[in-house]
Amino acid sequence: MKKLLMSLSVVALGVFSFAQAQTTLSIVELLKDATFGYDSSNQISVSEITETSVTISSPVVKDVSGYDVYWYRLSYSPYLVEDLAKEDGVERFQEVKSKDFTLMSTSADLFPKFTLSIEGEGLDKNTTYYALVTPMDMYDTVGTSSEQVCFNLARGEYDFGDKCLVFDASREVTHNSAGDSTGEHGVAKVDMSLANVTHTITGNVITLRWTALEGPDRVDLYVFNLSEEKFVRIGEPKMTDEKFEYTMKRDGEHIFRLIPSDGGKEIVYNVQAMASTPTPPAEPTVPVVPETGPVENMLIILMVSGLIYVGYRYYQKRAY
Repeated sequence: MKKLLMSLSVVALGVFSFAQAQTTLSIVELLKDATFGYDSSNQISVSEITETSVTISSPVVKDVSGYDVYWYRLSYSPYLVEDLAKEDGVERFQEVKSKDFTLMSTSADLFPKFTLSIEGEGLDKNTTYYALVTPMDMYDTVGTSSEQVCFNLARGEYDFGDKCLVFDASREVTHNSAGDSTGEHGVAKVDMSLANVTHTITGNVITLRWTALEGPDRVDLYVFNLSEEKFVRIGEPKMTDEKFEYTMKRDGEHIFRLIPSDGGKEIVYNVQAMASTPTPPAEPTVPVVPETGPVENMLIILMVSGLIYVGYRYYQKRAY
């Protein structure tokens, strides 16, 4: 069992009320990028884990107007969020449970943290669970969820984000050449996690790179489409190409699936990407001639006349 000390701010924040959620947020709502919510510098942590419960610490999130958010939904299941988003994830989604938490009072400047706990709730201590915290404003508008947290009560272990993809070393997923993940097949020929997948971002283009593995000719590539609420195929490059360029349609998290074309273990690869907006060329500045009125025109005429008169008198004197 691993137990961590809570900070004073966590203990002193105030009183929580919670209730079992009547509805579960859809996978699109869980994965959406909203105008408020969690971000890379504003994330959850685990403050305590025992054989019967886990306690998550979270910052107080601000809504679009800069006010503290009071409502949070903790969603958890025995499945990776990436697996829930797959085409065969509908039945798995039935196992997602949610708890609503409401802050009774906040003072984010003095006490920037609060806690959410799962205890009992049908938890099996030997099962690994995956959870997200999602803020919601007073109008029930769903904000950007936290990064995924994975935990196993019996082992007293937890992790976050992409590390949850390999949290359970025993997790095996196999696929056929068409990318259908509903059936099990024979021994996996290759393991795409050995391909050392990386990425770079240039402008609005994500370039996925990998090390070619012997066996399959191609790699089936999918990305999760928020509007269609499923993974869609984006290409099937040759394994020996060792790269694939994808043009982003939106900002935020992109979830890719790379599947060996002849069967084997896939890899789910997450990319946080913000398309850089090109700066438009500056328009040439056209000088503006100041407008003049009758008074200004008269003064100019008098000044010119005065100069002509002075010049005339000068030359007249020299003539004598």
